[in-house]
Amino acid sequence: MRSFTEPEEANASVMKLSVLGAVWRLARLTPGALGVVMLCLMSAAAAETPEQPIPKKTPVSDDVFVRPASRNLNKEETPLGRYYRQVTQAVEKKWRIYMHIRPGTRSEGCLEVVFYVNAKGKVEDMSIANDKDSNLDLTAATLQAIKDAEIPPMPADVIPLLPMNDPKRLRIEYSALIYTAPESGKGGAKAAMKDEKTARGRYYRQVLAQVEKKWKDYRQQRIKDVSAGSLKAEFYVNKNGKVEGLRVIDDKKSNKVLTEFTLQAIKDADIPRMPVDVLPLLPMNDPERLKIEYNVLIY
Repeated sequence: MRSFTEPEEANASVMKLSVLGAVWRLARLTPGALGVVMLCLMSAAAAETPEQPIPKKTPVSDDVFVRPASRNLNKEETPLGRYYRQVTQAVEKKWRIYMHIRPGTRSEGCLEVVFYVNAKGKVEDMSIANDKDSNLDLTAATLQAIKDAEIPPMPADVIPLLPMNDPKRLRIEYSALIYTAPESGKGGAKAAMKDEKTARGRYYRQVLAQVEKKWKDYRQQRIKDVSAGSLKAEFYVNKNGKVEGLRVIDDKKSNKVLTEFTLQAIKDADIPRMPVDVLPLLPMNDPERLKIEYNVLIY
């Protein structure tokens, strides 16, 4: 037998039983009243069933949709990450063109810009996040490159990955940094070695090209932490293409981030083995290694 814990529930059940009793007596006295009885029984059964509350929609945690500013989307192997790279590469391509046709942009500077890309690949709400180290030419060229970039429409599989507070646009953070490409020491025999048309000169340029390639990769990975500075490093490459004796010559104007990723780029560079025809051209006091002086300057 069912027990009642609330007075209201007990009273309601007593009333339902009284109604059912009256209906049953009516059915016995009145022929053809069975349909009425059935209808009443169904109504009573429906009334007996407690009302179920409407389930609330399960809230989606904001942590599931993190804004690009707090994620390294440029590295993600997701539809969102791949499209992010497409956008930045399109801007970078246009930016390099404008860098070449506007001589004034070669002066020192650093600029951070934020903009959004809609589903059609159109740029919206572009704003400057940081231009304290920029200049008029760099700012103008960078903003124009973003506006003119040939950005493809957003793929359909990207849209579900956009943040809930802006579900139709992708936020992009773009940093422009003017620096001088890493190269060997300036002046004297070192500069001549870099330019000489000999087996040694060709190999020297190969080493620099591999270090520079790795250096640019690491610079891009830490672009938000990079600031102006200069660094001079020295190392040797043996006949197996391995780096030896790496050391910093001058880091008075460097910073921790610049020093760290420059030295790491030198260590990780994919330097080929030294060609046989280079060995006879190495100095007598170190006949199996090529000395490299490597300068980095970021304005």
